[in-house]
Amino acid sequence: MGKPIDYSIFREVWEKEYTIVRQLYRNCCKWPDKVAVFDPFRNKTLTFKQWDEESNQFANALIEAGVKTYDAIMGDLFNTYEWFIMLMGCAKARCVFYSQNFMLPEGQVCKLMDDSEVVAFVYDASLKDMALKAIDLAKVKPKLVVMCGPGEPPAGHVSFDKFIEGKSKEAPPTEKDAVWVDPVLGNDFIITTGLPKGFTLNHGIIFFDNMMNTGLHKIDELCVSLATNPLFHRGGNTTGVLAALHCCGSVVIMKSFDENLALDYIEKYKVTHMVSAPVIYERMVQAQIAKPRNVSSLRALVSMGAPLEKESCLRCMKVLCPGVYNGYGTADQHWVTMLKPWELPERAGTIGLPITEDIIKLVRIDLGRRGDPNNPADDCPKDGKTEGEIALRTMHGCYGYINRPLDEAKGLPYRGWQLPGDVGVWDKDGYITISGRTDDMIITGAENVHPVLVEEALRDHPAVIETFVTGAPSKEWGEAIVAYVAVRDPSITEKDLDEFCKTHPRLARYQRPRYYKFVDVKELPFNPAGKKLHFVIKERAKKDFSNLP
Repeated sequence: MGKPIDYSIFREVWEKEYTIVRQLYRNCCKWPDKVAVFDPFRNKTLTFKQWDEESNQFANALIEAGVKTYDAIMGDLFNTYEWFIMLMGCAKARCVFYSQNFMLPEGQVCKLMDDSEVVAFVYDASLKDMALKAIDLAKVKPKLVVMCGPGEPPAGHVSFDKFIEGKSKEAPPTEKDAVWVDPVLGNDFIITTGLPKGFTLNHGIIFFDNMMNTGLHKIDELCVSLATNPLFHRGGNTTGVLAALHCCGSVVIMKSFDENLALDYIEKYKVTHMVSAPVIYERMVQAQIAKPRNVSSLRALVSMGAPLEKESCLRCMKVLCPGVYNGYGTADQHWVTMLKPWELPERAGTIGLPITEDIIKLVRIDLGRRGDPNNPADDCPKDGKTEGEIALRTMHGCYGYINRPLDEAKGLPYRGWQLPGDVGVWDKDGYITISGRTDDMIITGAENVHPVLVEEALRDHPAVIETFVTGAPSKEWGEAIVAYVAVRDPSITEKDLDEFCKTHPRLARYQRPRYYKFVDVKELPFNPAGKKLHFVIKERAKKDFSNLP
């Protein structure tokens, strides 16, 4: 028997060094005076040294206020520099920063406060009225409430600047105890059910997420990432922003998205990388055509939230940047597949192949139960036509939801695997094309129709900018297919679109919409990651298309 090897030093190094606080320390050793965060809205910049010192002040202030290890610190913030200080300060104090969806009303925020057993609540000044109502409704009241931004905080609250004022800029005593399994970032978001669910990510998940993205998208210390997605969303934090900071790049944050301002920032700050949704890139393409800027600094445009269609991909490559990527994943598991520039535009419309560390497959949906990805007999054939449900397994995702056992059982039915409810087909090479969602299915006259199939056909019409397709209650058909359509040409009629769909090579006649409603593209419901909220449009259709025959 050989002599046992002592791996304790290996374990110690991995547990202590591969955390986001140690990565900031390493960056401060190399480039302390380099700007990490540009915040044009607050007119503030943070160098890596300033980020470290102000995070230390925030952490020390939390500890002095009585906050303990793993306590929940909730932040209801826009894309401002305070978000980064909260993230790193909580990590240093070994607390969990629950980054809240700033669009949620008080009735949902109070529920998330209760779920996370919030100890401290930090909010933007413009959300003051909502914050006061949420605290009043919550069963678990935060002991500490901090307001960011200008104005006088309400009685019992303290301003962010006052909270950290005079606190030590040295690392808090808790920082040395941080390990890579410590939960550090909690995300609360709205998914397709419409109910907010929270999950946490530990240091290790974020660290390897950052490493994965830096390698995948060629991010280095010369990169500048433009943060257009909300920082509370996985698509706004670990997808590109934190990855750029991980390797000592810089980040420019937008409080809210505007296509013209985004193009101005790209020119001004020489932005190299950006992560956003197809609908956002399409708006930027049109704005760039109308008023060209110098966008030659761009290296990579990473699309997420929905498959990138071939024509849209070609426009992005021609007008903005040839380095277009398209990722597929979920808000809680991050992306697990990636279409790369050399696969586009030929493979546009598919979701690509799994990234290096992940597994994705299609399991059968005709078994009378959820397909088991651990059982090869449940796999769908790679024939390009048999529909199955996507199953994914990743090393950089969450493994459960906070106080949501039913949602956890539905979304994560097999240990280590998520079945997010997306339905598609895959070809002999393993490329998956999504056809819809199990819960978005329209059942019309006993036939199943996926909205995505119809939407893709409608978008082939040159006058159509964007469309949502759903089912509305019908006495004769159970559900009738209806379409909300945003068009470039106001002279287009329902009859024009109906004739187009009747002759479309990818649509059966029963799959075409029976009714249309023309809307402005801004009326169509997308979540912050650019995913279509079909459940919202489905509820709207019940009112807009009531009493159908």
